[in-house]
Amino acid sequence: MAFGLEKGLSPFQGFFQTRTHPVFHRALSYIRGLFKSEKNRANCSSIADSLGELDHQSLNHLLSNSPWDYTQVLHEISQSTSSLLSGSGETALLIDEVGFRKKGRHSACVGRQYLGCLGKQDN
Repeated sequence: MAFGLEKGLSPFQGFFQTRTHPVFHRALSYIRGLFKSEKNRANCSSIADSLGELDHQSLNHLLSNSPWDYTQVLHEISQSTSSLLSGSGETALLIDEVGFRKKGRHSACVGRQYLGCLGKQDN
């Protein structure tokens, strides 16, 4: 397990709860799998293969059908980050998603935008 990952994520445990049981262990496994997966291969199947503890359907269900609310998680992250950096003037939380370059007329949702992985605008 990544050093300190469970301890660092424990404040978020209450957000990963269904009506009948907790799903925090799945969320923790998913995040651990993101660290262990090959670059550009972090999908539910490859994460499940690298972990060997959950199947890809469990991870897919966590991301698509589980009733946890990502806005509550983001709110908690912003609150804890704000209190951590509170003595240093104005602060902001920037989340940089990873973009993938797409080419061709048949690629879905292709549009020109800045891609951090390229350092410039592209499809």
